[in-house]
Order: sequence, then C-alpha cells, then structure tokens
Amino acid sequence: MVDRNNNKKLDGPDSIENNSGAFTTYAGASYFTNTNGHCVAWSGGVWAADSDSAGSFDKWVHCG
Repeated sequence: MVDRNNNKKLDGPDSIENNSGAFTTYAGASYFTNTNGHCVAWSGGVWAADSDSAGSFDKWVHCG
C-alpha cells in the first residue's frame, strides 16, 4: 500500500496492490512505482477453509 496523500490512513487516493490466489509455498511479489516521498505499508494473511485465519497490517513505514 502506498499512502499517496501522506495522511498515514488507508483512504481514497492510496494505492493497493493485491497478489491473491491459492498458493502452497510462495505467493510472489507485488510492485509499486512512483513511491518517492510517500509512506508504504504491507499486509498479509493466511486463510484455510478448515481452520482459523490469520492476517496482519503493518504500520506505515519507509516514509520519505
């Protein structure tokens, strides 16, 4: 995620890139361009049909 309006909130003008699917070992990478001067964050999760899910959202980091 890229904080395009620099308010450290996930809202309207921010950019989100998804890499979703059914992966067994490695989901691959997501890439952004034109991030200079903006904060970025990442999130990830693991969901299984027969168990609880887990996920995370990191704080806005790498600002500048």
